Formats: sequence, structure tokens, C-alpha cells
Amino acid sequence: MIDFFGESYILPDNFSYRTIQVSPEHVARPDLISDILYGSTAYGDLICKINGIQNPFELNEDMILFVPEITDLDKFLTPADREDNIEDTEEDIRSTKPSYKKPKEKRAPNEAIIGDTRFKIDKNNRVIIY
Repeated sequence: MIDFFGESYILPDNFSYRTIQVSPEHVARPDLISDILYGSTAYGDLICKINGIQNPFELNEDMILFVPEITDLDKFLTPADREDNIEDTEEDIRSTKPSYKKPKEKRAPNEAIIGDTRFKIDKNNRVIIY
């Protein structure tokens, strides 16, 4: 059973971080930023929490984000997470080669993202053509 109202991360007193700028293909996608930085999409909500972003759709192009260094990720774990014996070590995470290319996802038309060019807007007839 998952407690959706419980703590997901602890904000430590000090941690190493760096700053990054959000690129157009990562607008509203902290999971992709997490995948590039850490080799896992699991830290997208942590990136949002550290930067005071409550809704991933608030993540806009050219925003400057503070992201923790990979060596300090364990400082953010809750006591319950520490007991779960997380198996990703620093070497495991670094050994995965991140993808820096724009993801080639097949999405339904109603799942279009910002900047998606798979559709045209006909303003005269007030329709969207996919």
C-alpha cells in the first residue's frame, strides 16, 4: 500500500547542487530532466520539490533549476526509503548512458505536449487537424 500523503523526500540542511537551464524539449517534463541527469525518471518530483514547483506544468523554457549532485541523492531519502534497500548505487546510475535526443514517443492526439507539431490549428473553422 502506498501513502500518497506521506513524505516523499526530506530536504537536508546542506547538499551539493548545480544549476541547469530548462530546454524547450523538457518543458513540463521533470522526469526527462531526471533521466538525463541521473539515468532514472524517479527523481523528477525531487527536482520540482527543491525548486518550489508544485505542478510539473509550471516548468517552463529557460527556467533555472537547482539540481542535487548525484552523490547527494541519498540525503533526500526518507527513513522508510532507506529501509527499502535501494539498489541503485552511484556506479549503477552513472553506467547508464543518458539519452540527449528528443524522445520519440508515440502519443495519442489528446496527449500532445507544448511545442508538438503533429497538428495544425484551423482558426477559420475553429478545428484542430491531426
